[in-house]
Parts: sequence; structure tokens; C-alpha cells
Amino acid sequence: MKNNQLKERMAAFAASVRKKPYAAAIAAAAVVLAAVLFFVMGPPQIFSGIFRDQTGLAMVQEGRENAVQKDEERRQVLRVYTNDATGVINPAYASSAGDRAVSAVIFEPLMRKNVDGKLEPVLARQVRMAEDGATCTIQLKKNVRFSDGQALTARDAAFSIAAMCVTEEGSGPYGNIQGVRAFREGAGELPEGIRVTDELTVELAFETPSPDNLRILETKIQERPENLTSGFLPVLQQLSMDGTGTGAYQKVRIRDGSGIRLEANEFYRGKIRDIKAVEFVTYGTYEMGAVIDEQRIDAAFFSAESALFDRFFSAKQFTIYEKPGAGLYYMALNRNNRQLYIPAVRRAIALSIDRDRFAGGNLSAYMVKAEAIGPEDSIYAGSVNMALNKEEAKKLMEEAGGKYGSLKGRLRLPVLAGSKNQEALAKAVKSDLKDIGFDVDIELLDQAAYLQQVYMLQDFDLILSGTGGWDYPSAWDGLAEDMQGLPTACNSNELNEALGELNTAYSEKALTAAWKKAADAAGRQVPVIPLARPKQFLAVSADLSGYRITRYDDFFVNIQDIRVK
Repeated sequence: MKNNQLKERMAAFAASVRKKPYAAAIAAAAVVLAAVLFFVMGPPQIFSGIFRDQTGLAMVQEGRENAVQKDEERRQVLRVYTNDATGVINPAYASSAGDRAVSAVIFEPLMRKNVDGKLEPVLARQVRMAEDGATCTIQLKKNVRFSDGQALTARDAAFSIAAMCVTEEGSGPYGNIQGVRAFREGAGELPEGIRVTDELTVELAFETPSPDNLRILETKIQERPENLTSGFLPVLQQLSMDGTGTGAYQKVRIRDGSGIRLEANEFYRGKIRDIKAVEFVTYGTYEMGAVIDEQRIDAAFFSAESALFDRFFSAKQFTIYEKPGAGLYYMALNRNNRQLYIPAVRRAIALSIDRDRFAGGNLSAYMVKAEAIGPEDSIYAGSVNMALNKEEAKKLMEEAGGKYGSLKGRLRLPVLAGSKNQEALAKAVKSDLKDIGFDVDIELLDQAAYLQQVYMLQDFDLILSGTGGWDYPSAWDGLAEDMQGLPTACNSNELNEALGELNTAYSEKALTAAWKKAADAAGRQVPVIPLARPKQFLAVSADLSGYRITRYDDFFVNIQDIRVK
């Protein structure tokens, strides 16, 4: 590239930075791992779950029941540590992890994903999505009451969905409902596409049919206020720290204002066993040593970056689980490299990577291995995965070599200098690809050099990146598109056909079949190479049993069923 051409591209890039959040793009493509991973030096200590038990998560460390001591009153209260619960618990506004956890206990959804990622009814009795995806009819269960004793009706469901239409940020399924734009500007009590057809039935009409519209079925339902004459948004805003739900517990006010306390909902339709109250409490980091020693908390989410990491793992009263995140750390390939354009070569690279070496070693506190694009053991993963198989990888390379000629050579992998996490992953890739004939040159670059080489010159063969949302169809569209303008798209008829079916699968049944086809196509064509997923940990007092939570849940989905030993 001539100097003046390079200057023009750099100038255009600089101008676009002022208009668009390219720093965020860079973070997603090059620094995303740094926000959640740190390379742990020294002998590896393993923090990986061994098996997934009845809770829905994999256990990392089993606590000792005899290490827990509680009196009768304390046994009836589940105390949850959170450092970011602000009290904004209305489902339309809750955004922090702590607020979402509180909201999940008070407000129940129409449907909820089970451990396999499939939607199961909670407040919805039946859901019918039209074959063309234009409408969705939701019938509610009978005899469900809010915590104030009022019966759940279709007007409450309509209000709850409309509330999400108002607060949804960016593009999303609520914006696909007819009339949402006018509603957001103050027109009407409900968007045109939300209609109450009888006491227990709501019908949704979509401007844009999309399989992502099924996400609306995960809407948490709150009671509709009696008076909306002052306008929908002003009334909703007044409820940002409040709202009435159908869950087993309801929010009560604490006199001294500390923490958030929930008590049993007397109108709850099911049985509430041992836990009569739930308290979400906050303590300073320096207090937590005494708090843990004195057993003042029963559950807490924490990450490897937390100053409390060692405290929780050394406390014998906690059973600790790993909770995989929705993100995926992967390696993209430059299709302009003739060798990397060949599906057999891409699959050989995927099969040659020993993910247990990093996700089960020094980086086990920060990630779980990923052998498929969608979450493993779910409806999003097919039967063709990318698990380690050195022999198959070598066989694929030999077959491809016989067809296309010698395929061995050097591959360039740019990495931001000082990003220990990327360096660790890059070193693992370098070691593993050597087994199938590739020498990987890891190029440590500062940010300016990384920008120029990767985004301006597109001078790379392999690139580490990451993104989330792989349990939603829209995320998969990116597999057939260039990543942030880089030549990484996989031009495969099989993959494009499968993604086309996924994008027109509007019912849950059709979507499940389409997921499998898309996942299997991705396993064969390898548009990106999955490496790992981020994770956090959940510590639970060892005297508790019967709780359930999946990777998709903000908190326990059945506190009312918990038994205290």
C-alpha cells in the first residue's frame, strides 16, 4: 500500500472514531478478554466444576454442612451478599446484577429457560406463535395472584410488555412490536401491537417477524397500576424502585434503610418451605472477613477479580459452583489466507486446540472451555462439536493437502502487548497448531500498532475476539458477516442456508430444529473457532439444598423450595 493511500485510510479511520464507538469495537476484538481475565502466575490451581448437579450448575468445591451453625430464626432467612443492588428492582429498569437478582425473586416471567435453554411456562399457560411470525397469542394461567391479593390478568401482562417497550435500549424484540415508535413518543396507553383479547389472553402483532421475538416471552410480569391518566412513562418511572409481582416473596420496607428485605407472599399459589424471608445485604470489602467468619451470608456471586475470591474458597461453609456467562471467546480467521479459506483446514485447527490446558489450568478461575459456538448441552449446540481430536485434525490436514497442495506454513497472530490473558491464549494456540504443521508468530503490538496492522492493513491470519448473545438467533448472523470490517466472514452455502432457516424459525419447535442445523453447519464449516466462555462463581451455604439456577438465570428460581438442614 502506498504511503498516501495509507494516510488516507488512517485519516478516514480517525474521522470515524470521532463518530462511532470504535474503541468499543477494539475492546471487543482485542481487549475484551482483558476486562474479565488475568493471567495467574505460578503453579496452576484448578477452579473448574466437575459435573453439573441438580442445581443446574457444575460444582467446583463442596462445603461442609457441619461447618454451618444457625439458630432457628436465622435458618428461616436467606441472606444474599451483593455489592451493586441500588434498589431499582422494577423489571423494566433493573440493570445491575444485584438489582436483577432481587427483581427475579419478586417478579415471575411468562416463560423461563430451563437448563437446556428451552423455554418452559411459568405464568403463561399456552403460547401460539403464527407460522409467519406476524403474531403471538399468550394465554395466562388461572388463579394466579399478586402479592396484594389481586388476580393476574391480561392487562397486567400487556402493561409489563409495554413497560419493556419503553425502557429497551438499542435494537431488540420489543421494538419489533407494531406501534412501538409512536408509543414511545407518548401515543396511547399501549402500543398498537399489544391487544388484550380477553381476561387472560394477550395478542402481540409484530412489525418485523423474527425468531428473537420469542425473547418477549421471558418478560417478568408486574401488576398494572390502576391509574395511568398522568401518562404511561411518568407512572412507570415512579415504580422504578417498586412494583408488585406474583413471586413467592414481596419487598418490605426496612426501617433503617439498610439492604433490601423480602418476605413471604401470603397469596403465592405454591408452598413456601423453610425460607420465610430473603435479605440482600451489602458490606464493605474490609468487613467481609468477619461477615464470612460469622456466617452472616448464605449466598453470593463473585468473580476471580474479586478481592473476596480467596475468602470464599477458604470458607468451609460454602459449596461453590461455576456459572458460565453468555459470552464466547473465539479465534477468527482471515479468509484472504488461501489455506484458512478451506473448511477442512479451519476444522483441523479447531480440533487441534487443547482447551483444557488453559480453561482447566491457570485460567480456570476466569473461563470455562467452549467446544461449540452455542452453549454446550443445550438446544443451541448440535451434534458436531469442536472438541480436541488431534488424530482427526491431522487426518483432515493430510486430506486437504492431497487436494490443495502443501498447507503448512506461518500464521500471524497479533496480540496487544501487556494483555497477559491474550498472551496466554495465543501461546496455547501456537503450541497446539504446531502439531498440525503451522508455525504461529505471536506479534506483540501496542495499541496504535495493533490498530494499524489489524484494522487498517488487515495484516493478520488469526485474531482473538469475543462477543455474547449466542442463545439468540440474531447473534449467529454475524458468522456470515465480516467482523467489524475485517475479512473474517465464512462464505459457506451450507452455513448460509442453515442461518436462513434459523432466521425464519418463529415457533419454539421450529427454532429448536433450526438451532441444531445451524450448530452442526457451524461445526463443519467453522466460521470461528470457539475457545472459552467467561464465568463467575456462586457460593451457597452448605446447609441449604433443593435450590435451582441455570446459566441463564439471574438468581435462584425456586427459593421457596429450599430446605435448610
